[in-house]
Amino acid sequence: MTPPSPDVHGTPGEIYDRHRVPAIFGRWAPDLVELASPRAGERVLDVACGSGVVTRLLPPRVGACGAGRRLRPQRPSQEGRTPCQG
Repeated sequence: MTPPSPDVHGTPGEIYDRHRVPAIFGRWAPDLVELASPRAGERVLDVACGSGVVTRLLPPRVGACGAGRRLRPQRPSQEGRTPCQG
């Protein structure tokens, strides 16, 4: 019997996000955010954020507004901005 093949559909970035990020980076991302101890209203700069596995954990701690900018245009869909209120 042939083992099932992994889900390898999508762009290389999508495959990476779906398989590698949870297996490698997703495990320690919550610990990193806890260690940094960001508080409500603080600004956070996530340098070399990759797919944003750490960045996505920040809104509940610092607020849900901010901006993201990728230096490499290969994955522009990951750029975004959520306007701040007030």
